[in-house]
Amino acid sequence: KGKSLETLVYDYTRWDDMVDFIASEDKIWGEQAINMRILFNFNTNAIWIYKPDLSLLYSINNLGYDEFKERPLPQEAFNKLFMQKRFCHFFIDTPKGLMEIRGATVHPTADTERKTLPRGYFFAGCLWDKDYIRELSTLTKSTISIAPVIEKVPSISVQPESGLITFSKILNSWDNRPLRCLNVWSEYTSIKDFIRISKVIFSMLCAFAALILILLSISFTYWVNRPLGLI
Repeated sequence: KGKSLETLVYDYTRWDDMVDFIASEDKIWGEQAINMRILFNFNTNAIWIYKPDLSLLYSINNLGYDEFKERPLPQEAFNKLFMQKRFCHFFIDTPKGLMEIRGATVHPTADTERKTLPRGYFFAGCLWDKDYIRELSTLTKSTISIAPVIEKVPSISVQPESGLITFSKILNSWDNRPLRCLNVWSEYTSIKDFIRISKVIFSMLCAFAALILILLSISFTYWVNRPLGLI
């Protein structure tokens, strides 16, 4: 579900036109290349583009909220996020709910390994609203909910008798601090059917084994003990 967000950030940050846009600050190009159609095509709600000095150059969102035009994270976060790597992935709180953020440093097209100095910074966000959670639930055939972080996150729990599988995943903020807990609850009728069939087969095997023992006992008595008694 989130692959399109990752693809957008990866493709648009290794692009000569993006490097030129940040260097020239050509807002007309930005409005033509980074528009609402891009947000729709990549299932994204917001984009932020920064210059090398960490000042905001351009932003766009389809949420109708002015606060999303500002930076999604504090300025001191840049050094920590990109100190040792070129990509980042985290979550933030917004007035409209939890938002997934992916970011990357901007480089020329020829720099496939992103070894040159960053020419800018690119972030894109996807809002995890009720509709998004509902889509995730439908895709995974499970019930998904977002909850506050608790001290101890439960591990995977399997209840074979009822076919239930539950697990939780921590969603971290930019500073690797637990922000929310993603809870997943799935019910698989195939597990219940497998257990039911297994019990039936086991019962049949036990009955068959008992029948074999009875037949062996009768045969032993008839063919061995009885002739020995006659002798």
